[in-house]
Amino acid sequence: MLRSVPFSPAQQALWERLRQCSLAHPAATLRFHEKLARDNGWSPRFAARVEGEYRRFLFLALEAGHGVCPAPAVDQAWHQHLLDTRRYWEQFCPEVLGSPLHHSPSQGGAAERQRLEAWYRQTLASYERLFGEAPPADVWPRAGQPRRPAVAGPCRRCPWPPWPWAVARSPGGPGPSPSSRGPSS
Repeated sequence: MLRSVPFSPAQQALWERLRQCSLAHPAATLRFHEKLARDNGWSPRFAARVEGEYRRFLFLALEAGHGVCPAPAVDQAWHQHLLDTRRYWEQFCPEVLGSPLHHSPSQGGAAERQRLEAWYRQTLASYERLFGEAPPADVWPRAGQPRRPAVAGPCRRCPWPPWPWAVARSPGGPGPSPSSRGPSS
C-alpha cells in the first residue's frame, strides 16, 4: 500500500485487526469470499478482491470522519457479513471494530439521493487520502457512473432499489439521524 501519510498507531491497530480477522463463521464450509462468489455469480478471484475492499470500507467507516457509502459489490459483502447477526454484533463489532457499525438503507427521495451521492464522492476521496491510491474502478465505480451491483442476477436476499442505498454510521459519528439507525439490511 502506497501512502504519503502513515496511519496513526490506532489506525494501524484497527487495520491489522481488520486484515487478520476471519469474516466467515468458524463452522462454515466455505470461506467468506467463496460464499460471496457463489451467492453473487462472481469469480472467486473477484469475490476475494471484494472481500478486501469490504475490509477497506470498514476502515473508512470508522476513520473517514464522515458518513460513507459502499460500492454495490462491497454492500453485498456487508449484507453477507450482517447475516451472521450474533457474530457481527457480539464479536466482530466490539472486538475488531471497537464500536457498533450500523447499516442504514436509504429512505429514498431526491434530497437523500443527492446526500448519498455526496457521501459516495467523499468516500472515494477518503479512500485515496487514507490508502494512498484510487479505489479499483471495477469494484468502486467512479462518482456519476451507474452503480448497479456486479451480480449475475438479482440479489437472492433483497430486490435492488435505486442505488446508493446504504450508509455506514458509528454511534456518535457522522451519519443518518438516530431515528434511522439500526441493524437493517
